[in-house]
Amino acid sequence: IDFFTTKFSELKNHDFYIAGESYGGIYVPTLAVLVANDKSNFPNFKGIALGNAHLSSRLNYNTLPSFLYNHGVVRQGLYDLVANQCCGGNPYTCDYYSLNGSCADLDVRSALYIPKNVSSWSECNMQLNMYEYQTLYDDMSSHIKILVQKGIKVLIYNGDADSVENFVMAERFINQLGLSIDGPNITNSQVWYYNGSYQDNIYCDVGVAQLCTNKTNVAGFYTKYKGLDLITVRGAGHEVPKDRPREALQLIYNFINGIDYSTPVPFSTQPQPLIEPTSGSSSDLQPSSRVNTILVMSIMIIGFMQQ
Repeated sequence: IDFFTTKFSELKNHDFYIAGESYGGIYVPTLAVLVANDKSNFPNFKGIALGNAHLSSRLNYNTLPSFLYNHGVVRQGLYDLVANQCCGGNPYTCDYYSLNGSCADLDVRSALYIPKNVSSWSECNMQLNMYEYQTLYDDMSSHIKILVQKGIKVLIYNGDADSVENFVMAERFINQLGLSIDGPNITNSQVWYYNGSYQDNIYCDVGVAQLCTNKTNVAGFYTKYKGLDLITVRGAGHEVPKDRPREALQLIYNFINGIDYSTPVPFSTQPQPLIEPTSGSSSDLQPSSRVNTILVMSIMIIGFMQQ
């Protein structure tokens, strides 16, 4: 990634952050450790942000049943049944291996119009699945610890409705790191609020928009540790910026600037049209000068922030 400092050398002295979501929970910390160890090329590497990140396979699997139950997806009877039998194996009586013979039968292949030059049936490409792809990291604890020890700021945030990488997993993952809570309240998470922006809040003074008062828009909860912040975003799923774009913008802005997460951002968060309203004529279709573009990459976002 030294492309950023060689191609755009003017960015080298800017603050540098790496962010990612989902399986970026593997990519970002591993990359971040390499960058943190290369201060000569990245002297201003400041932090990472992980959204709904895959941090621990074991914890993710173990927390999913209770997450689904407490979200009303799984009923009480089924949850109790699974809890009582989860260690018993309970193997199926069906012999799925018989598919191998049926799918290899020439009459079956002919009935399914499978060309003769197509290879024999298999459940999956075992060469690729078992031998060529290697899972190197099932748990990112060691990488996160290294980053915290090196003074790299870490933000872990989760949509509280995401069942792919659930927030309970993130909380238990952080608990096993043994970090100290930063602040006087060591028992409860703190509430953070979405407050729009300074410009939007002007309307609150005249009573037009009561919802932008300070103690109404609960955006989620957070806990600050020494070097790491854990935050939930209320009502968001696996992709927080898609489900809660305004809250996500306020969250990331305040993390980068080191200020309270409930602080409104100093610019408008009101949605803007991609094009100006027109009279219906094709000649009126001009790009809007007010378009604000936010690039969201599903795996990784790499950005430089000007000091």
